[in-house]
Amino acid sequence: MKTYRIATVPGDGIGKEVVPAGRRVLEVLAGSESSFTFEFENFDWGGDYFRQHGEMMPESGLNALKCLPARRVLLHSNSKTSTGVGIIFANMGR
Repeated sequence: MKTYRIATVPGDGIGKEVVPAGRRVLEVLAGSESSFTFEFENFDWGGDYFRQHGEMMPESGLNALKCLPARRVLLHSNSKTSTGVGIIFANMGR
């Protein structure tokens, strides 16, 4: 069985609802097939993280995503936040 590893980055606002819903859709899809499954790793980066740490994500954040074997990211944009700062994710393609 093939396993796809996916990073989830909900960000802020509606992302905290949309990303978990997207994850549930993928889990249902995998449950209907016996040929693949998903593993998720969540990264809680966004406005809340910024308010606690003074940065949108740790300095090693992009490397953490780039080190994922397949570089799959389920992301709700957190480029506009109530803090007035944000990040733009680099293309995570191969």
